[in-house]
Amino acid sequence: MDAGYHTPGEVILGQSVNHGEKVITIDDLLVSDVFMSNYEDAKRHYEVRAEYTVQMGDVLAQTYDQHLFAIALKAVEAGTSGAVTEQGAAQREALGATPTISTIIDGIYNAAKYFDGANIPQMDRYVFVTPTVYWDLIKDGSFLDRDFGGEGSKAAGNIFRVAGMEIVPTNNMALNHGVATLPGSQGGSGTTDYTVDASAYSFLAMQKQALGSVHLMDLASESDYQIERQGTLMVTRMACGHGVLRPECLYGGEGTA
Repeated sequence: MDAGYHTPGEVILGQSVNHGEKVITIDDLLVSDVFMSNYEDAKRHYEVRAEYTVQMGDVLAQTYDQHLFAIALKAVEAGTSGAVTEQGAAQREALGATPTISTIIDGIYNAAKYFDGANIPQMDRYVFVTPTVYWDLIKDGSFLDRDFGGEGSKAAGNIFRVAGMEIVPTNNMALNHGVATLPGSQGGSGTTDYTVDASAYSFLAMQKQALGSVHLMDLASESDYQIERQGTLMVTRMACGHGVLRPECLYGGEGTA
C-alpha cells in the first residue's frame, strides 16, 4: 500500500491492499508413548511417572522445534519467495567450506543489513546458532560489549544479542532433517515438507513473522490402566502444522561454497 496526498475536498476512496494466502496443512498426530509395568514399577522403589511425562513432553517439543527449523531452512535453500508481490525471498549466504568465526560474524551482520533493507521489523529478531558456534563467539569476544551496555560475559558464558538480534544456541537447527529427525506425515502418507540437509548451517537469522503454526490439538498427556497387560499406558500427543509466511524474514549462513 502506498501513501499519497489529497487536496482539500477531494474524496478519499481507499486503496486496494495486496493479499496472499498460505495454506498450512495439519500433520498427522504426533505421539510419544511409554508402557509402565506394575511389576517393574514395584521393583524400582522410586517414582518415575512424573519424570516420564516431562520427558515425553520434551520429545514432542524438540520435534516441534526441528520441524520449524526444517521448513525455514528448506525455504532458505530454495530461495523461496513470498505469495504477495512486495515480499522478498529467503536468503542463503555461502560461508565457505570451513567458515571461520570471523566469517560467521560477518554473515550475521549481513543478515541484519538485509533485514533492514527489506523493512523487516526490528523487534523479535533472532539468530540461531549451533552450540559450537555459540561458544566460539563467546571466546572470540566480538559480541561481548561489556563496557557498552553489558551485552554478554565470558564469566557467565552468555551473549544476549548482536545487531539488535537475540542469539540462541540450539541443537535442532544444523541437522539432516527428515533423515536424522522425524520426517513427518500428512493424511497417512509421508511428507517432504521437513526434508532438507541443513547439517552445514552455522546460523539462521529469523524474524517472528517468518513462520506460522496452526494447532489442531495442543500438547496433552493421558494415561490408561490396562488390566490385561498389568500396567499403565502413558501417551503425550499433539497435532499441528507449520508453514513459511514471510520468507524474506529468513537469512541462513551455510558452511559450504
